[in-house]
Amino acid sequence: MDKTNESFARLEVRSGRGENGEDKWVDAGPINLDEMTAASITDASDSKNSSSRPTKAGRKRNLPHKVRLILSPNAKFKGDRRANFLFKHSSDGTDTNLLVTLHGAGDSHNSFHGLARRMDLPQTAILSIHASSCDNGFTKLPFGLGYTWFDEMDYSTGKPLDNNSPQRLATLNQAADKLVEILDALSTSDDSTGDSEAGWQPERIFLFGYSAGACLAMDACLKRMTKRSRPFGGGVCIAGGIKCETPPNIESVTVDTGSCEGYTPILLVVGALDDNFPPASAAGAAQLYKDRYSSLLLGSQRPKLSTPAPALEPVNIFVKEGKGHSMIGSEDEMRAIMEFLGGTLVQTMLAMEGAAGA
Repeated sequence: MDKTNESFARLEVRSGRGENGEDKWVDAGPINLDEMTAASITDASDSKNSSSRPTKAGRKRNLPHKVRLILSPNAKFKGDRRANFLFKHSSDGTDTNLLVTLHGAGDSHNSFHGLARRMDLPQTAILSIHASSCDNGFTKLPFGLGYTWFDEMDYSTGKPLDNNSPQRLATLNQAADKLVEILDALSTSDDSTGDSEAGWQPERIFLFGYSAGACLAMDACLKRMTKRSRPFGGGVCIAGGIKCETPPNIESVTVDTGSCEGYTPILLVVGALDDNFPPASAAGAAQLYKDRYSSLLLGSQRPKLSTPAPALEPVNIFVKEGKGHSMIGSEDEMRAIMEFLGGTLVQTMLAMEGAAGA
């Protein structure tokens, strides 16, 4: 039987409680979502062993208070915050995953938030960040052209900066540090308001970026891998990615003997006619990312990863024929994205969790 079009996810079940009363989870292996019908899930929830009490995985999760302060520190009203970021719970009421969107230069987070809502990923909340967030912590474009994440142009001359320009690399490194700070704050379950239902595990956070936002997303994933931190669930980079031979966050890093936590799998979606980020650039970005992972793995005392390696390759590339530098706009591009996310999103079956905790 041809299984190439089937969707798979990881199934987690609750195995009890730890010493501090927190839920303990175990990975029960992959499941075929195409074969899981709504009827079978309903039958399982009616089982005598199922718990009717709402479970931790079944409740909506909140943005940690620290994240709200980082993204919009001077907000006094809800409208102020919406100018910096937009957040929406999953449409199915279960915020197992979080999708973070990053727009392109001079663009707005509103359109990307709308796209993420139309994608309607299962058990996935959405956080769309604007480059004006963090108290103008990123880059403001001249002449009222909006905001971007880092400098790609010399605004005194109007000329584009070389990919290895010190100015470009310095501002990109600053932006990546800021994004990593945001993502680290999202990864915590300790909220200053005492909300135990705030934050996501790193493996359940996914990035979706376009052009400059895609470059920032991939660079942040590389930075996290270089620091040997736990990887994110995945990154989708549209018409962008690492564009320099040696990104600023790995120039002076000495490979130590600590364990390698693994990589965040990346999907690069590029146009065959894209002059800004052509397929050759995508191939170069993929090779740099893979080489960095290999060097970290070889420099580790323990060749075996301290966390399970993702099922996907470090970088996958999808090339759209006849396409230039633009957002996704075809069925096959969206199918490639959905297939990638289908292999990385965590799908928690609440009925089975209840049965495991009975």
